[in-house]
Amino acid sequence: MKRINGTMLVLLLTGCQLTSEPSVMDLLRQSSNDLNKTTPLMVDQETQLDSTYVLPNKFVYKYTLISYMRENLDAEKFYNTILQQVTAYVCSSPDMQFFVDNNVDVGYSYYDMDNVYITEAVVKTADCPS
Repeated sequence: MKRINGTMLVLLLTGCQLTSEPSVMDLLRQSSNDLNKTTPLMVDQETQLDSTYVLPNKFVYKYTLISYMRENLDAEKFYNTILQQVTAYVCSSPDMQFFVDNNVDVGYSYYDMDNVYITEAVVKTADCPS
């Protein structure tokens, strides 16, 4: 009888784990996988979304500026402009509310037409106004 009860307990606990809610990381990974099925994707005339990936507590969008080379850009000015734009978007857009609600930072990583790294703007969602 103890063996049957032990087996039932294992089955119950295993069943509970299988029916539990997915973790934030699981949801982020699934979102990244789903979005990556649609890439590359032109988001405007000069910017291509290449992929997304997930790090602990961070979701990253990887973009290519298809008409620019790193040496022809003012990387600091570009960074400041992008950071301001993406911060406003992440902190106010209903599409980004999941990230804000779960304190998941959002990175926007940019590369030039030759796949040379330009910069990454990271929105710290904990700093978004409530």
